Amino acid sequence: MADKEKKEKKKYQISNNVIDQHNVSIFQSQNSNGTNQVVYENVSSGNNRAQITAFNFTPAPNTTILVIEARNQPLIERVIPDNVAAGQSAYAIEVENLKRLSVRCQGNPSGAGTYQINVDMSFYMNNSNS
Repeated sequence: MADKEKKEKKKYQISNNVIDQHNVSIFQSQNSNGTNQVVYENVSSGNNRAQITAFNFTPAPNTTILVIEARNQPLIERVIPDNVAAGQSAYAIEVENLKRLSVRCQGNPSGAGTYQINVDMSFYMNNSNS
């Protein structure tokens, strides 16, 4: 009887199964004054995995910086390459448990930075007992 109960229990356990997916594409410009602007925020408490791809359409002296906040991880800041106009570059990163995504444009206070960010998010359940 114990073996049958153990089999039944195992049958219903879930391990890292995706339960929802969505994607967001953000295209915008912002002042190049060094201020962080939140462009995406996840307020759910569930586990997630995000694939983030960023494109910078503004050449030097502007610098566009992606600021990534994830649950239980240090802040991540990455410069988005500026040679996308030639069709050569983008920045991609995968992050566990994304909370917030911000962009900071700096280096040309009288100008603006233009960028695109794509976020592909998968929400999943994680049962550590399986």
